[in-house]
Amino acid sequence: MGHIFVSYSHKDTEYAHALADSLLGMGFPVWIDARIDYGSQWPREIQKQLDSCDAFIVIMSPRSFASEWVQSELQRAKRMLKPVFPLLLEGDGPWLSVESTQYYDVRDHNLPDDEFYTDLRQDISAKPTISQSQGSVDTTKSVRYTRPAGMAIFAVIGCSIATVGACFILGVLLLQRTAGHELPFPLLKGLPTALGNATPPTASPWTAMPSITTQPTLTSLPVQLPDGSEVVMFSPSGDEYRYTILSARREPSSPGKHLLNLRIRVWTDFIGGVNFWSDSFRLAAEDLRIAPVNDLNLLAGRDETVDGDVEFEIDSSLKEAVLMINVGRIPDAWANKELRLEFP
Repeated sequence: MGHIFVSYSHKDTEYAHALADSLLGMGFPVWIDARIDYGSQWPREIQKQLDSCDAFIVIMSPRSFASEWVQSELQRAKRMLKPVFPLLLEGDGPWLSVESTQYYDVRDHNLPDDEFYTDLRQDISAKPTISQSQGSVDTTKSVRYTRPAGMAIFAVIGCSIATVGACFILGVLLLQRTAGHELPFPLLKGLPTALGNATPPTASPWTAMPSITTQPTLTSLPVQLPDGSEVVMFSPSGDEYRYTILSARREPSSPGKHLLNLRIRVWTDFIGGVNFWSDSFRLAAEDLRIAPVNDLNLLAGRDETVDGDVEFEIDSSLKEAVLMINVGRIPDAWANKELRLEFP
């Protein structure tokens, strides 16, 4: 089931949030515009969520009728043939733009009756679903990737060559063990004379970070978080926003440069969710404010955890930096936290 887009006037927030809570309680995924950010990417995020929704709810009132945002959202939903569910909160009757659409009377400011939820569920259930192989995204934000045929052929050839090589080496080892002679090939000297004597591989040198999971590779360099790996922010209304660094690593990227990769998890209990994008993060290093080099543009819904990578290019000589985390470009102190990073 895809999500439901709720369009409303900011002045009708109390009813809109009550409706969203009711929908969530009945198992409907909901996206509601929290209107906490009017930055350059916010209209694009609204459009993205509207275009991908399975149903569109518009809360009709004199205030939403006068709202350019609501009218634009409604027109786009109709143009894209989204199922539209108008709720008449205030006014003498439905708008002309939805005159031919069944509307639901909630002028007593109560939530819709059971008929509304039944119609909504039936309409969404009737929509054709797109399989994962066609590129849809599931609730864990993971996309199934189908390996191209050419790569599969090369993989088969590579595996075949590796198998033949392994058999050849095994045969030589057995021959040497049986005959009691030294291996005839210089390249094979130093290999164990019996498979049972093989020395297990040693772990890759990696400095673990406090309280976070590491993902070592052969070229990874250590990153430490002396202040811990998580920050929690509370809005004045009590909404919680949690950012957790799951892993951190840096690797050489070019002469004199390292690529710093931070795997971050975001969670909130705010009804409108939280935008999880690159602009939420900056790296303070000496007198510089470094922006991420990758484009991250996700949305974490209410009570949903979303993981994403944030990457910075830094000088290889850098010894420490501060990760600056911001909620929705809000300048207030509660929406800004910092975590220290050290590069030993």
